[in-house]
Amino acid sequence: MHKPKVSVIMGVYNCQDTVEESIESIIYQTYQNWELIICDDASTDGTYEKVLPFTKRDPERIRLIQNKENQKLATSLNRCLAEAKGEWIARQDGDDLSVSTRLEKQVRFLATNPDYDVVGTAMTVFDESGTKGVRALASEPDRKVLARGTPFCHATIMMKASAYNTLNGYRSVKTTRRMEDIDLWIRFFAAGMKGFNLQEPLYLVREDEAAFKRRKFRYSIDHAWLVLKACWILKLAPLDYMYVLKPIVRSCLSPTIMRFYHHRKLRKSVIKRSAIRDE
Repeated sequence: MHKPKVSVIMGVYNCQDTVEESIESIIYQTYQNWELIICDDASTDGTYEKVLPFTKRDPERIRLIQNKENQKLATSLNRCLAEAKGEWIARQDGDDLSVSTRLEKQVRFLATNPDYDVVGTAMTVFDESGTKGVRALASEPDRKVLARGTPFCHATIMMKASAYNTLNGYRSVKTTRRMEDIDLWIRFFAAGMKGFNLQEPLYLVREDEAAFKRRKFRYSIDHAWLVLKACWILKLAPLDYMYVLKPIVRSCLSPTIMRFYHHRKLRKSVIKRSAIRDE
């Protein structure tokens, strides 16, 4: 029986145009001791039918499960975790891509740095018009980051299965809809765990026009509540409570302004990385 070192978990919903390429980016990894568990969250397009042939091609390593009704990402990922057999768990989204050396480099990091519970990577942002830039987070984020943003790009992570077990996976409740990663990181730091971000962009994230249109005000309220929760549980500084308002203010901005904001951030990241290489 196949005993994978890495379990890649993927929750998919209505991504029939991208899911095949996403799966292939795992299939063609330089590191091959993996399994891929995909949970279709009751897609209403042809996503399930697009994934099914891959399970027939490699049934030992690729498995497909399906929710009878749409239950959002946290529930889908928990179903994948229940099936996972690997020592390490990697994430992947159905509309994104992994660079061919991604798993190899994350496995190497966790194998040689056992004190860390998770490793993320920088990621290249792209849309229908091409590559837009690289998004990289701090190499060693701490709990204070959660007031201002996220410590890890969720879709890029590889985490110890034992850490997921300790945290009981994702919480699937109203306040974590579309914010299941922020809730996970609050509990992650509260448990005394630590992680690292590789600065090499080993993941390609699709951030197209639809991504900005999907953002809804109620999700911003959820996000603000989680920032407040992070400040309280992790005993952050009093000034950090000011950042509770940030998600709400952002939600009031138009998609055009948000695109401009993210474009400027990516541009600054590119300039900064170029300056570091030139030193």
